[in-house]
Amino acid sequence: MCGPASVAMAMRALTPAVNTQEEDVLGLQNAVPRTKILKCGATLPEIEALVRSVNLRGTRVHADPAPSDRSLESGLLRALRRAPAALVLVNYHMTIAGQPPFGGHFSPLGAFHAPTRRFLVLDCWPDTAPCWIDSDALITAMHAVDSESGLSRGWLEIDAGSEMDNVSRFISSSE
Repeated sequence: MCGPASVAMAMRALTPAVNTQEEDVLGLQNAVPRTKILKCGATLPEIEALVRSVNLRGTRVHADPAPSDRSLESGLLRALRRAPAALVLVNYHMTIAGQPPFGGHFSPLGAFHAPTRRFLVLDCWPDTAPCWIDSDALITAMHAVDSESGLSRGWLEIDAGSEMDNVSRFISSSE
């Protein structure tokens, strides 16, 4: 359940006083049926809806073929520079990014190393470690079309902004 696990990591970063876990996210959200997520995961639009259902702002960007890879890299860098006020979850195809034999995946993005043009993916899955992925490989892996939604993958920028108090109250009232 990489989508809810990534959202839980983002919620912990944005609301450090609350120790949100992926099971909490599944219980708090009302956007995507829990059974659907457990059976086959979630799409980028579904994770955006899930994020909004727990009182965070989520803005998704699809890596459609039209934008150049450099403009997608620039967009990711702009989103990363908003930290700690906003966080980025990438949705990419792991095998295409060089992490076989896996498919679609969500994980928080942690940093960019300009000299090597690599992004740090803070993997939420216990079986894979955080890793540095070449920018071109990551963007190519985000271009991959999600077979369920029919849309390219991409990223989700999560921003709590002025809604931080609402998030904390929402989580506290649900416990």
